[in-house]
Amino acid sequence: RPPEVALQGDAGGRLDDSLWSSAALVGRVHLLMYVDPDESGLNAHVEQALAAKKYDQASVGSVGVINMAAT
Repeated sequence: RPPEVALQGDAGGRLDDSLWSSAALVGRVHLLMYVDPDESGLNAHVEQALAAKKYDQASVGSVGVINMAAT
């Protein structure tokens, strides 16, 4: 089992500034999406296609990476 990764503060975290942990990824398939804040609509078609599939949220999730320095 790989070691747990945790991000908080200047290193990253959730949008509400709380801790993000890789432990939240265990047991589900995840889609990783990179988001440049200036191009936030770029992946909209992918998000819409996935929503239309109505995957079980207990089995499938997504993680967004936002590069705030890219603005």
